[in-house]
Amino acid sequence: MNNQEEEIDLKRILKIFTRHYWVFLLCVLLSLVIAFLYNKYSPKKFDVVASILIDEEMNSPFSGSQNFMVNDLFGVAKNVYNELLVLQSTPVLEKTIRNLDLEVTYYEKFNFIYHDIYKQSPFRITFYRDHPQVVNVVFNISFKSDGSYLLQVDQQDAILYDFIRDKTISKIEVSELKLQGNLGQVVETKKCKFIVSLNEDLDEIPSKDKEYAFKIQNHYSIENHYKSNIQFDVADRNATVINIEIETSNVDKDIEVVNELISVYAESNLERKNNMANLTIDYIEKQIEDVSQSLDITEGELEEFLSKNKLIDVESQANLYTDQLRELQNELATYMVQKRYFDYASEYLRKQSNEELIIAPSAMGVQNALLNQLIMELSSAQSRKANLIENNQERNPLVARLTIQIENLHSVVAESIRSANESNDITINELEKRIAQIEYEISSLPEAQRTLGGIERNYQLNDAIYNYLLQKRAEAKITQASNQPDMTIVQPAAQNGINPVAPKSKIIYAFALILGLGVPFVLFYIIDLIDRAKIKTREDLQNLTNARVLGTVLHLPSRYRNKNVFMQMNRDKLNYTEAYRTIYTNLNFALKDKKNITILVTSSVTEEGKTFNSLNIAAAYATMKRNTILVNCDLRKCTKIMDREDPNAGLNKYLSGSISIDQIIQQTDMNDLFYIPPGIIPSNTVDLLSSAKMEELMTYLKESFDCIILDTSPLAQVSDAYYLIQYADINLIVTRCQKTRKKILLNVLNDLKSKNIDKIGLILNDNRNIKEQFSYGYGYYGKKQSKRRKP
Repeated sequence: MNNQEEEIDLKRILKIFTRHYWVFLLCVLLSLVIAFLYNKYSPKKFDVVASILIDEEMNSPFSGSQNFMVNDLFGVAKNVYNELLVLQSTPVLEKTIRNLDLEVTYYEKFNFIYHDIYKQSPFRITFYRDHPQVVNVVFNISFKSDGSYLLQVDQQDAILYDFIRDKTISKIEVSELKLQGNLGQVVETKKCKFIVSLNEDLDEIPSKDKEYAFKIQNHYSIENHYKSNIQFDVADRNATVINIEIETSNVDKDIEVVNELISVYAESNLERKNNMANLTIDYIEKQIEDVSQSLDITEGELEEFLSKNKLIDVESQANLYTDQLRELQNELATYMVQKRYFDYASEYLRKQSNEELIIAPSAMGVQNALLNQLIMELSSAQSRKANLIENNQERNPLVARLTIQIENLHSVVAESIRSANESNDITINELEKRIAQIEYEISSLPEAQRTLGGIERNYQLNDAIYNYLLQKRAEAKITQASNQPDMTIVQPAAQNGINPVAPKSKIIYAFALILGLGVPFVLFYIIDLIDRAKIKTREDLQNLTNARVLGTVLHLPSRYRNKNVFMQMNRDKLNYTEAYRTIYTNLNFALKDKKNITILVTSSVTEEGKTFNSLNIAAAYATMKRNTILVNCDLRKCTKIMDREDPNAGLNKYLSGSISIDQIIQQTDMNDLFYIPPGIIPSNTVDLLSSAKMEELMTYLKESFDCIILDTSPLAQVSDAYYLIQYADINLIVTRCQKTRKKILLNVLNDLKSKNIDKIGLILNDNRNIKEQFSYGYGYYGKKQSKRRKP
């Protein structure tokens, strides 16, 4: 069954193509012509690509104090996806646009299309930023040989923009404008102010035979253009290479844009790296300033004491005490610097500052691996959060997670610093006790020597701290000077290949071919689907039901509607009368040549031709010398069939008891054919047709006529015909080509079957398939006679 359905569908598809082949040829030709014009005149786009390598810092933060600036202080691991966000961020793109001065776009018209000519424009537009400017408006400009130009603007929607405040003033409608000017002259209106001048970079004068245009745009419009056209992607999940790609019709311009974008990103990256170095240097400078003051004071005290006192050499024991004391003081100086750092870190955490990064412990010589790790994690989280916020990613879920992580790290770092500070204080106290013990031993020395030793000790302590800080400042500045962006340009922006990537000619031709075939096919297929729901051929009826198809009737001109073809048609139209003679023959076979017969003629819905077929079937019986009467029982419509009908002597009058049977039977112009008209539409049709008067009428007619034809109401719309089926020997259902719906007809047939009503025949009316009609033999003699009449 499925194979049969597939075969039928394939046949229908082939039939659509063969029947309408000229439409398909025309559509294919038209679509290919359009594709050819599109490929020829649309701007050619080329692929511009670039690649950069993001350097992931893999150095351990605990590798020692010698490289603390590189490994500890600034060693925040980079995440390639974070850097990808920075690279395509609005600030980076905005700075790129401003650096390249892309706010004015220049065009030249050729091949009926305006093309971006960038730096090849022979003229330049300088607009005044302190004056309101219309943006996104195309100014058409044509030059004359005397250096003047004509400026034209078509009516269009635009935006009035304030470049100073970087703000839209209002949305406006620009009216049609024509303005003449000279090169170097200021063009000023309420909505714009600019100067048209020659491009000094090109030794070229604008041609009077060429059409130019320009457009002023704000940076938002340009940003949106590049955001939607530049593609950024990571080359591989295991790599840190970012590919940058853009399809463009102006290769030179967008190569500059991509290269400048990379340059601006590198500057931004280096600026972020130097920020930490600057913080460290500022902190060390402040500490040096404080220690320098103390050093100046102790140095002055030493000089003053030496100038006032004449000292002798101390004994070897005093020298021993002094050496020991100096070592302890140097050690104490180191721990005092660490204490300063712990105090700084505690104050930083107390303020809950997130704007500045905390300095790494190893920068101040704090050798605490756990604390170094925690502060590195805190700095990393703060940097990532700052990058996201800087790139307008405040609503990114990662920001909330980083905020929680920073708060947790604050608590852990604070506890670690408190513990380290306590341990540092214990060490300082121990050193101070040892120093105090040595000072006590020294106290036994002469008073002047003891005083000198105290002054020298203070001086040496401050000098040690001062030298230590100078060393750290030098290291920080060296690191700052040697900083490089955490990126490497793998491939500068360049055109990828020599062939354009758009328009794709082969794909467009293929699409045009598919469109040329597909659009008409879909339309015809939809029409076919709609038509498939209707009866179109005799085969449709045979596939739908087992009921016998008794005949088909050719399509008739509208002037013969409801006419007796046996009376109206001449002998050149025997095809039509032959159809009813065939129906007559088939009826006789179906009724087994019964002498007195009653035929009920109906349809599923109106306008299927049941009345026309009732009349001509009756006429066919009359031509066979059968005494025939046609009874129009469709009391709901009361269609006039005969030219001479008396509406006051119709079936409804008899059934209501107003007149007798003899008064309603009318003789027609055809021998042996009589007619009972319906009369005026009554209000109680069902009551009349189911009454005893109707039964009485049928009894009389069966006794008086050889053949009774009952023209009844449609079965799918009203129930009138069901009351007359009991009188019929056979029930004819008239279907109409391209009118009768299969579903409705099938419902009617199923309803008749459920009521045990058999003896059903079908007639296909208004058949437009002439070949099918001739295949059943209709018109054979007509064709012969027509040939015989030819001279």
